[in-house]
Amino acid sequence: MTIEEFIRARLDEDERIARESDSGDGQWGFDERFDHVGTSDETVHSLHHSEHIARHDPARVLRDIAGKRKILAKLADAGTPVWWWHLHTNDILTAMAQRWADHPDYLRAWEEQE
Repeated sequence: MTIEEFIRARLDEDERIARESDSGDGQWGFDERFDHVGTSDETVHSLHHSEHIARHDPARVLRDIAGKRKILAKLADAGTPVWWWHLHTNDILTAMAQRWADHPDYLRAWEEQE
């Protein structure tokens, strides 16, 4: 598996989980008064770390995934000059992949190529 394939697979997983976890409009919120996270139509969790959960609501995750896919598409663009590709692509891909460093398919060798 290449680092690009790894990133695409993780983005696909994140997208699937975000879409499956939402029953409303994709916007989650945190209510300090009751220490809970909820969607527009239901309460989802009542946890100590609810605010953190709300910051990573499905809509935000999906926007993040879309942005990262645009970056991957630009890096793969045939019009990118070869010199730029060789200087920067691995650094960018490694930085993107490090989010999933705890995933079993993540290869530490990718960090050594920086």
